[in-house]
Amino acid sequence: MPGSVIFHLYAGTLLHWLRRRYQSYFRSRCSVLTQLHSQAAQPRRHVRESFQDSSSSCFCLSSLQLLGCQQSDMAKQRPCMIDVTVLSGQSVSVLVGEGEKVGELRKSAQKKFRRGISHLVHLDGGLLDDTLTVEDAGLCDGDLVMGTFGRASIVSSRRSVAFAVIRGDGSVVTWGDYSSGGDSRMAQEELRGVREVCASGDAFAALREDGRVVTWGRGPGSSLDSAVQAQLTNVTSICATATAFAAVRADGSVVTWGASNAGGDSRWVQPQLCDVHAVYASESAFAAVRRDGSVVSWGNSSSGGDSKPVQKLLLNVADISATDTAFAAILQSGHVVTWGCAAQGGDSSHVRQRLEHVQAISSTADAFAALRTDGTVVTWGGALCGGESSDVQRDLRQVRQVCGSTNAFAALRMDGSVVCWGGNGPFVQAHGVERLHASAVAFAALMSDSNVFTWGDPLYGGGSASPDLKDVQQIAASASAFAALHVDGTVTAWGHPHGGGHIRPGAQRHLLDVFRTDQPPIDPEEDQEYWL
Repeated sequence: MPGSVIFHLYAGTLLHWLRRRYQSYFRSRCSVLTQLHSQAAQPRRHVRESFQDSSSSCFCLSSLQLLGCQQSDMAKQRPCMIDVTVLSGQSVSVLVGEGEKVGELRKSAQKKFRRGISHLVHLDGGLLDDTLTVEDAGLCDGDLVMGTFGRASIVSSRRSVAFAVIRGDGSVVTWGDYSSGGDSRMAQEELRGVREVCASGDAFAALREDGRVVTWGRGPGSSLDSAVQAQLTNVTSICATATAFAAVRADGSVVTWGASNAGGDSRWVQPQLCDVHAVYASESAFAAVRRDGSVVSWGNSSSGGDSKPVQKLLLNVADISATDTAFAAILQSGHVVTWGCAAQGGDSSHVRQRLEHVQAISSTADAFAALRTDGTVVTWGGALCGGESSDVQRDLRQVRQVCGSTNAFAALRMDGSVVCWGGNGPFVQAHGVERLHASAVAFAALMSDSNVFTWGDPLYGGGSASPDLKDVQQIAASASAFAALHVDGTVTAWGHPHGGGHIRPGAQRHLLDVFRTDQPPIDPEEDQEYWL
């Protein structure tokens, strides 16, 4: 074993050192130390018994204790190569010491996978405790263990000024503007087993594994009366306007609450809200897609709440996007139908001939950008918010993603470069980008090396990237800040401090390893530091 070899080398080195320093004494005791050298691989108890038989037991025991401590330290560093595999078939090899914790093995595997791992499982099915040493967990050099990717995620929206993190155990940690959802004290007891969180402009709604919904924040969407609460069972998804929510249930029905003029009141269309599989939102209106591909809209009519003028065209709808006041629906044929405020994207007649073979649509506050299957981009809507792209059209080739802030677009090309237009800038030439994200007036790019590059208004998360933005797995944006989830389970935020750009120290303490499924509980009464 490598440890035995190291111990033999140490004992030999100690013999040489003692021989030089204590030559006269060593001659009479050399046989004792030679016996130690020959029995280096034997249990410590047996070697100690040999010394106890010697007339120089005090000196020898002292030497042995030194050797024993060194042997313990070396055992901690004794290398073990452990293979970690995941369900997809990917695997990595991790070198750890036998005395290191299983948690360190998990974190090393996370870094190699560039994804968070909630826990490790031995091949016999036993869950490996993070607090045990590799040796105590029964792992040996060459062993194979299974890893499970963590489901932790960060949630916010371009309308929100707060963030929520769903941890690996389904609990939720929040920060940002207190009254807009950054303070979740009143809901903490119910925030268990959460699988999804949706953000409006001033509140959050959490969907639990049992299909129930929990809300917090301020405004009409933050509280549920008993009648609505009774209907919120078997919920499968939630969508939000600025001040209202809509929940889709397993039976295809829809429950709404919040500001009535922003979609919170759906009484007039309830007979049509059946067999719904998805709901989309503008600033103050909803559009529901039914399983037959038809669309039902409600809310503020000037924000797309009335789709009657194009109702006959809304057939076989596959997806919907929205500006603040208009909707754009992609049909299964790849064509696009728009409605709502004409100046803000509701009128696409001047580009209709080009709106074919569309695979995705992105938006700013007042404009749309359609990505076609050939990698080209078509824009319309408010010119100052990206609706006019003639100056960059020659560069909009081989595009694979388009992302919109409030007033500008950024397109990610196949080669990892970025093209920007709209707004007031400043824009940059970025390369090696994997994914784009935007707050109201800034962009953040997740790079191929898992680092982060930002540009735009520094107050809202633009400007130079922080040196802490490395090994990032996910980025989320609020209206005025960004938050990054690192592969080691920690979270970093930047941007406007009142929009979630600063994480309270107490909250940060609960964001140290968010992928774990055995998180310490957050007690609103006892853990007062969390809210400071």
